[in-house]
Amino acid sequence: MSHDGELPAAVGTGCESEKQNLDSFRFTVTANPDGHISDVRRIHSEFNSYVDLFHLRESARDLNGYYAGKYDPTTVHEEIAERALFLAHLTGDYPASFLGDFPARIFYLLTHSVHLFASTLRIKLAEALIVLVDTQLIIFDEALPLFMELQTLDDKEITEMIYQQIVFTTTEYHGLLFTNRKFQNVMFSILENERGRRAERVLVTLWQLYQKKLWFDERTANAICNACYHPTERVSTTALSFLLLENDNKKQMIEDDRDHDDSDCNAVDEDHDDGSQLLHPIYLRKSLPNPSSERSNVTYYSPLNHLIDKQEFVETLFRSLQCCTSEVKTLTLKLTARLVGLHQLTLLGFYPFVQKYIQSRKQDAINVLEAVVQACHDKVPRNVIEPLFKEIVNQFVNESSPQEVITAGLNAVREICIRMPLLMNEDLLRDLALYEKANSNAARSLIALFQEACEDVDFSNDVPGDELLQKNDNDDKQESVDYNDSACISTDHENLGTKRKTEDSIKKRKVEEQLEERTLLLCTQKNGMKR
Repeated sequence: MSHDGELPAAVGTGCESEKQNLDSFRFTVTANPDGHISDVRRIHSEFNSYVDLFHLRESARDLNGYYAGKYDPTTVHEEIAERALFLAHLTGDYPASFLGDFPARIFYLLTHSVHLFASTLRIKLAEALIVLVDTQLIIFDEALPLFMELQTLDDKEITEMIYQQIVFTTTEYHGLLFTNRKFQNVMFSILENERGRRAERVLVTLWQLYQKKLWFDERTANAICNACYHPTERVSTTALSFLLLENDNKKQMIEDDRDHDDSDCNAVDEDHDDGSQLLHPIYLRKSLPNPSSERSNVTYYSPLNHLIDKQEFVETLFRSLQCCTSEVKTLTLKLTARLVGLHQLTLLGFYPFVQKYIQSRKQDAINVLEAVVQACHDKVPRNVIEPLFKEIVNQFVNESSPQEVITAGLNAVREICIRMPLLMNEDLLRDLALYEKANSNAARSLIALFQEACEDVDFSNDVPGDELLQKNDNDDKQESVDYNDSACISTDHENLGTKRKTEDSIKKRKVEEQLEERTLLLCTQKNGMKR
């Protein structure tokens, strides 16, 4: 190479067709490697010359980024890319010492100079690196940190290419425990020690391998869960979203709800900007899970099921919940509640903490209600839940609340009572039944829940509004009754209920005792069935 940085005349000379299409020439060399040793050595020399020229010119750039003299970086990048990919495919046809430091130079270029390359050169060099890994001239676990770094370049083609290579290699070594442990140690080390986007890419890769059940073990599951405490907020948010399946579930829920019932969707007033539209019953039905749905779902194997120390994890998560930012707080709250309900853990400080956020006008009210429901189970002392339970009733089920807010509150009360039926008493149940005018379905389902447990209680006589439960086929044909008439009928029933309460206090006490006895019997039967 000359002192002014120009290529010597000898470099790049040779067959014109070879320079124009090295790919076709590569197949010729592969068919007869021994007959083209001199050509391969020449192309290797050209590659080294172009790389040296690239480094020389980059070091000579001025402060404004301009090059001195005649220099076209695009042409140099193309020449390096073509020769790098050509030589990488031929490394398996020659001894390891034949191309000398070629693998090391590819590794060095991608490690230190990748941000200076055009997109075309990055892709070709990344492909050359993958070929060298396949031929084992570069060890896979040594290339893993570089693979993670290349995925942070916001180049979709490189990201997909490297991801497919990682999946292919881990699949190939799937049955080799020792080899997989080496790969995992590298990934876990990056996730724990890095603070940038590379740690996030490692977390995404671990999650994808876990979902594909290539790394479906406790070590991977706990590494994903422990990322919730990562000092980088972007990494911790990603881990929380993965464990909650936040994006996929929410998107699928919205798509399902749009097609569910147009009449229900029209019940929400779009002019409200207080966040109450988030509490529409159609969303609440999707959000409040069955008490055992997390444990009985066989279609999704959550990393939360593979936690080694569940109690310690949820306590640490709760401590971080009390000092995290508002963006992460909602996700942390939901994950804490899910863990408490999933493994029936005891976290007594969680319920008073959540009680501060029980406000129907807040935008994230639906998330708070969902967390409360998931965190309720029969191993939590009743006196711990009662203040929170009453706060939900006071905040959501009152005369000043919109219809959808009352519906959300009633449905939340019902879901909590499914898990902890002893929280309900007769007076509260009668008061909640009065809201059948606000939402007949929610009040009816709540009454029906306790009618199953208390068959001896005559709700049709004692609970105002319960006539909806006794409708026959003839009543179903009269759905278009005038609102004013129905309001008068409801008022009459309210007066009748009040009169009966004042006249017969002894009957009231007997009904309350029957309600509690039947509820206790139902809980005993359910516990026996679980055992």
